[in-house]
Amino acid sequence: MGVGMEKPIVFILPCDMTIKSIADIYSGVAVSFRDSGKITIDCSKVSHCDISSVQLLVAARNSARAKGLDFRLTGVAGALSAALVRAGISPAQLPDSILNNGA
Repeated sequence: MGVGMEKPIVFILPCDMTIKSIADIYSGVAVSFRDSGKITIDCSKVSHCDISSVQLLVAARNSARAKGLDFRLTGVAGALSAALVRAGISPAQLPDSILNNGA
């Protein structure tokens, strides 16, 4: 099956997106990228986050772009939205372009 033909994957982030849990989250996101050409990351449950969550989402966006994958975020609000804004990133633009800071 070619890219774009695969079943879309929705990866639901957990409530804790801090440095202590980010390695496990990264593994799950990496599998999603391997298994589909269409990935949606659902951020609606995130209530605790730090800069590692911002780094993960920016890296995921960059990887998706490099591989020509359809990458979307949903449910970006609260703590995660605030963390992105503090990093100079518009949450609404993360999947498409970003970035005030050139990341």
